[in-house]
Amino acid sequence: MDSIEEIKKLKALLDQGAINDVEFQRLKSSLLSNNQPSTFGSSERKVRQNSKSKRGKGLIYFFITLLVFALLVLVYLNKKGTIKLNFNILSNQKENINSNNIDSLKLFDNNIYNKGLVVGKLVIIEFVKNSNQYGHVFNIPKEKMWTPLFFKYEDLGNNYSIKIPELLTEQNENQRIGRDYFYMNIYDDKATNTWWEKGISTYFQEQKDFKSIKLSMRTKKAISGKNAIYVQGYETNVKYIFYFFEESIR
Repeated sequence: MDSIEEIKKLKALLDQGAINDVEFQRLKSSLLSNNQPSTFGSSERKVRQNSKSKRGKGLIYFFITLLVFALLVLVYLNKKGTIKLNFNILSNQKENINSNNIDSLKLFDNNIYNKGLVVGKLVIIEFVKNSNQYGHVFNIPKEKMWTPLFFKYEDLGNNYSIKIPELLTEQNENQRIGRDYFYMNIYDDKATNTWWEKGISTYFQEQKDFKSIKLSMRTKKAISGKNAIYVQGYETNVKYIFYFFEESIR
């Protein structure tokens, strides 16, 4: 509005002859240029918008960092036994307890899952059969029980045949048995100086016959305490690998 009034005054001076047409045009142009809208306000608004955008992104990063930290704390407390997490595994991940895929059984640090919850773990025992060692004695941790699953082997000595291992669960502490009974029915483990009854045994199944842990739990007897693995025959340098499912005794 001020520039219009000034132009009217200049026009009046032009009409009165106080200024000529050239001077009028020059003064008019000067007034119009001096009264152009300032761009400062627009720039200031852009700066404010950018500042708000940066603050918004900063808050998002802060909350993401806080969430990750909280999850790490929960995982740490779960490992310490302070709390128990019930995270379900992904729907496209096979349940370990129902799988016959050995690779899936060794996921999650050998933990075994059923409906997303840890129900036990996979235990692996290895020993090499040679001419002096026909078996292996092992102890199951207190308040735990193991279900035999299956075995695998590696023939390191080019043997003609490989025998199926037996699981011995009964010790013989009677030192007065006859020689014939000893040779027919006793496995003498030299490493532990213990006698084991061969007549009270179960055979391990091979990996190709393994269906699932759940089926093995239904069809096989779980064991606890001290037990022995025994392999008959004269083959040597055979590496056996045995798989068990460990769970707590409730």
